[in-house]
Amino acid sequence: MRGKITLTSVAALAPGETLHDFELQGFMVRRWDNSTVYSVRGHLGGQRLTISIGRAGTFTPHTARKEATRILGLLAAGKDPRLPSDKVLSFAQATDAFLAHIGARRSAGTLREYTGHLHDHLLPRFGRKPLVGVTTGDLAKLHLDLRARPVLANRVLSTTSSLYGWADKQGIVPDLFNPARRVERYHEESNERFLSMEELKRLGGALRELEKSGQWSPFALGAIRLLLFTGCRRNEIRLLRWVDVDWSRALINLGRAKTGKRVVYLNAGAVAVLRKLQALPDDGNPYIIRGVKDTEPYKNLQDVWEVVRQRADLRDVRVHDLRHSVASFAGADGASLPLIGAVLGHKSVAATKRYLHLTGDPARAVADRVGALITLGLDPD
Repeated sequence: MRGKITLTSVAALAPGETLHDFELQGFMVRRWDNSTVYSVRGHLGGQRLTISIGRAGTFTPHTARKEATRILGLLAAGKDPRLPSDKVLSFAQATDAFLAHIGARRSAGTLREYTGHLHDHLLPRFGRKPLVGVTTGDLAKLHLDLRARPVLANRVLSTTSSLYGWADKQGIVPDLFNPARRVERYHEESNERFLSMEELKRLGGALRELEKSGQWSPFALGAIRLLLFTGCRRNEIRLLRWVDVDWSRALINLGRAKTGKRVVYLNAGAVAVLRKLQALPDDGNPYIIRGVKDTEPYKNLQDVWEVVRQRADLRDVRVHDLRHSVASFAGADGASLPLIGAVLGHKSVAATKRYLHLTGDPARAVADRVGALITLGLDPD
């Protein structure tokens, strides 16, 4: 019910009744079984909040109204009254701390992606605003402005959601406060491309021709083969070091993979590629896929891939599609989704964790069979 909150009207409330003040919108008082509590309702970041002021007796209608006015003023300024003032960060301040957190715990590629989204699209708009002052409407407008690039628009929202998820855990925004969560994402067309056995044979022929020509780095060409045999991501192979290889157990330890530390089982084809690269003259470079300088990895695998895919007439195939192909060959060989996830390091597949925790043998078996299939396609002779 509505009316003016006074000592008389508060005293007249029955248990379960709530009185909404008609003078100050959002100010209200409710009678519970054993107490009467003043509170105020407002909006922050596109979310409706109800904030308790205190009990009748501790507060009079006059002092409760003054506190309600103060709280509504903070909400209008984009500040959260429930947080200590020293925790009210600007979006830019939170971004700096968030990127430091990502840099210490995630891969360099993830850090570059988040940094780009934040610096190119988010900070120019929201940098000076309080972190809790960014609304769902603000982000919906940004998302709409990026509609010509729907995948980028969705990724920018995902980065924003990760930022607020981190802030929630740090206690610098209210519990579950995340204005990016309710913005509807654009539909993304699936871009899954994988090699057929015939295409794999053409790829093998192109690699052999380029290897014989000597015009391209044997390390770059070896990287293409390793990507196929292991199903690893591009930078997981490009940044692989000799110390990461466990020859006795035929595996590699990826310490800074995109999804964290993981083990990759080496099938016979992958081991053969590594042995061939190991036999090349040693210049002391710690990276398996050596670059021009003695201490650096190969800079850009895309340049050699452009030549390889043109030679093999695979012009629509991306480097990442080699990873899709490993999943395709594993599926064709009868591997279950959890096992494919174990081979590829898909941390988001919940069942994968169980297989990896219990034993590595099923994942190794899949890796070995896929390696045999790929060897048959790449080097049929």
